[in-house]
Amino acid sequence: MITQAVILASGLGSRLTKGGDSSPKSLMPVAGMPLISRVITILQQAGIKKIVVVVGYKKEMVETFLEEQHPEVFTVENSEYRKSNGLSLLAAKPLLDNQKPFVLTMVDHIFEDGWGVAFLEKAEAQLKGNGAVLATDADIDGVFDLDDATKVFVEEQKITHIGKGLQAYNCIDTGMFLCRWTIFKAIEATKKKTGDASISDGMSALIESGKFSFVDMTGMLWQDVDTPGMKKEAENRLLEFSRSSEERSAVAQFFDMIGRVTVLNIFSFESVTPQVVAQLFVFLQVVLVTAAGFFRMPLATIVILFITLLSFSVLRIMLSVVPKGERVKKKFMRFVPALLTVSMLPVAMSASPLAAGILMTLLSLYSLIIIAGIKDPLLDKMVLIRSQLSFLSWEYFWIFASIYLLLPLPLWPLLLIFTIALPLTGE
Repeated sequence: MITQAVILASGLGSRLTKGGDSSPKSLMPVAGMPLISRVITILQQAGIKKIVVVVGYKKEMVETFLEEQHPEVFTVENSEYRKSNGLSLLAAKPLLDNQKPFVLTMVDHIFEDGWGVAFLEKAEAQLKGNGAVLATDADIDGVFDLDDATKVFVEEQKITHIGKGLQAYNCIDTGMFLCRWTIFKAIEATKKKTGDASISDGMSALIESGKFSFVDMTGMLWQDVDTPGMKKEAENRLLEFSRSSEERSAVAQFFDMIGRVTVLNIFSFESVTPQVVAQLFVFLQVVLVTAAGFFRMPLATIVILFITLLSFSVLRIMLSVVPKGERVKKKFMRFVPALLTVSMLPVAMSASPLAAGILMTLLSLYSLIIIAGIKDPLLDKMVLIRSQLSFLSWEYFWIFASIYLLLPLPLWPLLLIFTIALPLTGE
């Protein structure tokens, strides 16, 4: 079983960052999640326990981020990060378990949820008798910016040629390898001669010895993220790939369409995360509910309904393009009760003050549970209950419930602001 991996994250990323932005490429958000977090989550899904991240440019920023968000990973510095990437791999060698195979990947590649699991299932068996196994994609027509892609020619389960300038090729390098320690010998030999070495130098040595194999990952989503154009393409592909194959109601399809356009616009603001979006939607709902009651505007309830459905659609779509690590899922699950409760309050207050009071009590208890830190059992039960009620159509429920909103609303929803803010302050 493969349990260790190396992520190369030492480069400048000058082609990706915007003019004047000197942030490390590894911290660049793609579809609301930093590149480094995406790769770490994909590897952890595949059972990787030890992850070594090689840092270089702006290493303090990357190390601080990893200490806060991924304290379980190891970091090592490549002070010669302006040279070829083989030196970054050599820097990781002392932290790896001696002679054990490891996954090697670049920080500037995104992969679909479950990619790491699928890759290792194929690659482990293929590693026997080889020094490295590369994940390849035979769908050449589907590659974005083919000129920038690393081309590969394979024959009889062996890679015989690899490089960006190949004229004859039959698949593309996707940026993930499974390697034995023989790769270090080849890179070290080149460095000893020239003072520099690339991973390609190591792979070329494996090709010469006939020990460089591949596994076909055609049909699974991946994308190199080297330029702003590639970043936009990656986000578009993630959204398209996340479309549900299940039949959905006309109302759900309508809000999905609006939600996808909204999400693409949100992604253009790189600092906006699903957490920020959830907070904005909750705040907007509270303001609308309060305004509807204070100014006695029954028609405002239609806007409240629209915002509620749109917020669910946007958050669902944003989370659908994030690799579903357990910590990521549970982190954002807590927003759903807050959004649901706020959107139900107008109905409850118009129909019965008692019903509204019950909702307020439940939300307060939920907030205390979140703050007390005893959230996991509650969230697990919520997931179970929601799966058992999957036959319900929430979209139609809100349409019929909105009829009750025609009655004037009281002013006291202002009291909700502090209570609703409590579940949003957790980690």
